[in-house]
Amino acid sequence: MININGTILIQTLNFLIITVILNYLLFKPLLNIIQKRNDHLARGKKEIEDIESKTQNLITEILEQEKSAKIKASHERTELKNEAMKEADKLVSVAENSMISTRQKIDSEIADEMTKVRVSFKAEAEKLVDQITEKIIGRSVAV
Repeated sequence: MININGTILIQTLNFLIITVILNYLLFKPLLNIIQKRNDHLARGKKEIEDIESKTQNLITEILEQEKSAKIKASHERTELKNEAMKEADKLVSVAENSMISTRQKIDSEIADEMTKVRVSFKAEAEKLVDQITEKIIGRSVAV
């Protein structure tokens, strides 16, 4: 037969009090920090996707411009024969050079943005690790 005495009630009460205290002092702040980190990462990912989308749109636009220039050059060639052929070659060359330089510029901008985002994420992650460690240990951690 099981006897319920005062100690089991005190232990149960202690457990409930500690659970409530830990919930407010540890679990909720920790979950808030994790949520903020996840939100920050999601925003960064969205920014990267937006940049990639813009890059893809620019590439498509440049390819359409190149296609348009080639069609125009073809019409001029048929109308002006030899003279138009020379002019078309010049236009295509300029368009290709423009496309290459624009693409290189875009690739450079993307690389710069990726570097900035990675540095930002790394710094933010280190801050979060320090904050979590301080919360768990209860004192400042010197590295």
